[in-house]
Amino acid sequence: MTGKHLLIITPALQTPSYRYRIAQYVPYLEKAGFETQIVEIAKITPSDMRRLRDNIAQSSAIFLQKKLLKRSEALLLRAWKDKIIFDFDDAIFLPAFDEARELAGIYKRWRRHRKFLRTLCTSALVICANNYLAGVSRKLGFDATVIPTAVALERYHIAPISREDETFTIGWIGTGPNLRYLNLIRPVLKRLHEEFPIVLKVISSEAPNINECPVAFKPWRWEDEADDLASLDVGIMPLTDDPWTRGKAAFKALQYMAAGLPAVCSDVGINREVIRHGENGFLVNTADEWVEVLVTLARDRELRRRTGEKARATVARKYSLEVIAPCVVDAISHFT
Repeated sequence: MTGKHLLIITPALQTPSYRYRIAQYVPYLEKAGFETQIVEIAKITPSDMRRLRDNIAQSSAIFLQKKLLKRSEALLLRAWKDKIIFDFDDAIFLPAFDEARELAGIYKRWRRHRKFLRTLCTSALVICANNYLAGVSRKLGFDATVIPTAVALERYHIAPISREDETFTIGWIGTGPNLRYLNLIRPVLKRLHEEFPIVLKVISSEAPNINECPVAFKPWRWEDEADDLASLDVGIMPLTDDPWTRGKAAFKALQYMAAGLPAVCSDVGINREVIRHGENGFLVNTADEWVEVLVTLARDRELRRRTGEKARATVARKYSLEVIAPCVVDAISHFT
């Protein structure tokens, strides 16, 4: 076997985490001499291990992407390979939102935490998307390398600045389960709609249930994503402030910024690291702050243009694929 072989195991291929934490790095890894094999396995069974036995034996390392291990899975993997990399970009040590609300939420939190700890114990290299996630790992006694999620800047073109008499388009992009965060700004949307013409454009796999203002729903498609973002005047990222949201990677904000849009985000977690308030975006806490910032942006085209330019420059300097991909390749290369 020539070069190095990296076996990548992910629980699901059709997810943002896979697209942005794995798929976009594969060409860079292959250019660096890695042979990559990507396997989608939600649950690793003995039959999976037998099927992958030769690949595992020949691999330089196994890359687990956002995969928490059960005891049997950890034992099977460690029996074949000691060089295991674990990458995650969410607070996956916590139960899902709907699970946490159930009566059994405490047990599910405990079970998730045990699986997370077991995965850390099994892994020789831990990579995560932000300092909050790294801090959780370190408190448990495991070092972690922070590598932010990268944006392929060339995919995004600068959003045009609308005329002052046009309807102000407020945009949100995200997965269906995260639509619940839009509920946080329902009163804000109502107040804005009463003041001047607005439309909320939602780019997602599911339509929102919002009636406080006109809504334009656009089903998410990879091919349309850049054009959809370019049709916005501003991008928003409302969040609660809790352990789950503090683990988010701010990718939504980075997408807005890459498109040259002002990003208006809740003052939570890594958003505070990405955004410098009033320069390359805006951080808000209260409903009044949301209204004040959005009204100001709606009325000031030059502020939107200036903020968007600085936002895109921030992405180019710190979060672009050209900047982040070499960090990923170096981390894996030094480990293998």
